[in-house]
Amino acid sequence: MKTFILKKLAQLLKYTEYYIGVLPYPLRVSIEITDRCNFLCPTCSKWKTSVDPDRELDTDEWKHTLDKLQGKIVSKRITISGGEPLLRSDLFDTIEYAKHKGFHVSLLTNGFLLTKDILVRLEKVRLDTLVISLNGTNERTHDNTRGVRESYTRIMNVLPTLHKYNIKTDLQTILMDTNVDEILPLAELAKKHRLHGISFQVLADARVHYPFVDDHMDTVPQNWYKTDRFWIKDTVKISRVIQLLLKKKQRGFPILNSKKQLKAMIRYYSNPESVKRMLCLSGSNVYIDPYGMVHLCYGFEPIGNIRRDDLRRIWTSRRARIIRGKIKRCQEMCRLLNNNF
Repeated sequence: MKTFILKKLAQLLKYTEYYIGVLPYPLRVSIEITDRCNFLCPTCSKWKTSVDPDRELDTDEWKHTLDKLQGKIVSKRITISGGEPLLRSDLFDTIEYAKHKGFHVSLLTNGFLLTKDILVRLEKVRLDTLVISLNGTNERTHDNTRGVRESYTRIMNVLPTLHKYNIKTDLQTILMDTNVDEILPLAELAKKHRLHGISFQVLADARVHYPFVDDHMDTVPQNWYKTDRFWIKDTVKISRVIQLLLKKKQRGFPILNSKKQLKAMIRYYSNPESVKRMLCLSGSNVYIDPYGMVHLCYGFEPIGNIRRDDLRRIWTSRRARIIRGKIKRCQEMCRLLNNNF
């Protein structure tokens, strides 16, 4: 019940910010701690650009950033992702410092580098939530969507032990043509291994996941999905699968998506253009990239740099107001990302 109330409150705050812009600070903050990644996912374009790790904020700069964020996030929630965050040797220091500052910290990982020792260290620094990307229940399905062999095996080696650690663990799955038959088994897998939950995401064009060193997202063709090999073409099948997910959710399976979002996913795969009629609520959160640039949305230019300015000033700046206006007029098809629900 408490989780349900918090989600409803967060949704109300997002709509409040959209319509009248009165949130004193962002609802939550995502820290993209590195562009570097050890995977070659065909659904992402980060790995296609070489990046210089020396340009990224160093440990002290991230700690200084956390100092600036203290008391300036409505929910006190921070998500750390990348790239692959575990490629940074100072990740544990950063998490520990964030916890010291009173933040609730989630970590997104592809799972390849997870071992017992890593999990013990994450538990020691008091990580709250660990989110692992898993796109299938068999090796071929998952590895083909990650571009690296043995990625499935690495995850399955630790999956049965995750419930033993004092860390809430979630799975995250993209709904694709190649894994439609494994969506329901994935929900069953999360329940079997006593995980906190599993969340599903719709497929987006690979260009929306770009390295921040490029400074901007490439233009995405309007009908990109018509030629994307992972797009689900059997709309009847995906509709049936999602309806069964809804039934499993009612029966107590740990499916984290709201009923409203799951139903919207059926419409999305049947008529992708239909999501353009939805409001985009991304202006209620901020994203800090590896180089300190602050974004309201990945698709638009940044609104400031945390290295040289205060978050409050960035959040209320003229540049931020301009970007919020662009977000409201935007006609891209990414409205089913989780920041809208």
